[in-house]
Amino acid sequence: MKKLRAAIIGLGKQSIEDHLPGILGSKYTDLVAVCDVDKKKVSMLASKYHVLGYDNYKNLLKTEKLDFVIVAVPHSEYVNIINEAAKHKVHILKEKPFARNLKEAILIKEIVEKNKIHFMITLQRRFNPIYTTFFQLKEKVGRKLFLDAKQTMFLKNPQNGWRANKKIAGGGVVLDLGYHLIDLIIWYFGLPDNVFCEFTIHTILDKDHSVEDTATILFKYNDGFHGSLTISSYYSPKTQDLKLIGTKGRVEVERGAIRKFNETGEMTESLIRENSWPSAATDQIDYFCKVIKGDKTNLGNHIYHLQHAAFIDACYKSKKFGKYIDPKKLLAKHLNKI
Repeated sequence: MKKLRAAIIGLGKQSIEDHLPGILGSKYTDLVAVCDVDKKKVSMLASKYHVLGYDNYKNLLKTEKLDFVIVAVPHSEYVNIINEAAKHKVHILKEKPFARNLKEAILIKEIVEKNKIHFMITLQRRFNPIYTTFFQLKEKVGRKLFLDAKQTMFLKNPQNGWRANKKIAGGGVVLDLGYHLIDLIIWYFGLPDNVFCEFTIHTILDKDHSVEDTATILFKYNDGFHGSLTISSYYSPKTQDLKLIGTKGRVEVERGAIRKFNETGEMTESLIRENSWPSAATDQIDYFCKVIKGDKTNLGNHIYHLQHAAFIDACYKSKKFGKYIDPKKLLAKHLNKI
């Protein structure tokens, strides 16, 4: 079996902890090169993994014959790299978020479709049985009533570095930290019909942050189902959970466990995994390889993630205008401009 040739552009924490081990664990691909503007990091990792190292993505794409790249760089750099890779007909597995806003999302959509490449967002929870089991258990709690979701952690200097700069990052915790839970909400229930958002900036008053560090999002569907999402980089302890309350009980899912409870609060079913699901990063890359080979349908492509961009745009517009915003109307409006 001929393996696909892959490279990683951007050697931050996510690439080192997930993407590099994921590629090395995949039976469908070979790591050919790594690329980052940090020459010392490139040299160290290229030597460690016995691959080529580049400090310029254009040179990488021009020199190497690649099947796909994993792109994990500051948000302001994504579009240029996507455009360059697409011109070389190199498929792209992109670190979340899809885009900083709907306008940018539409631009990426046009680049991908013009060059006829495969494009997928990295969301490892899609390849973790803890999260896929939710579909089975949510059918056992009767009529769904309310969703309570939370993604929090404590950072002494929230949104530090480039993430604190709105021009580069595009936004704060709503766009970045909250993307995984927003994806779960859309995956499990579809894009909400209305979104309301309130958030705070400058949690540390003597620091000049230009992006939100804590947000509360209310969302609702036309059938009456509704929920709330709290996202914060200044709220301990580190938490990621989602609770669905229904007429016959509830389902709670967190990073390492999913549990079902009956109406009286008695736990009736559970699936628990200590720490994380170690194969998820490799499974995600294997899946993308199968998409490239034509053996799988790309369920996390640029079309699907337009919904996420619409949800996030609705949050920021809601804060600006102080009212509920319909993300579906925002998306339709942008698509009609094409």
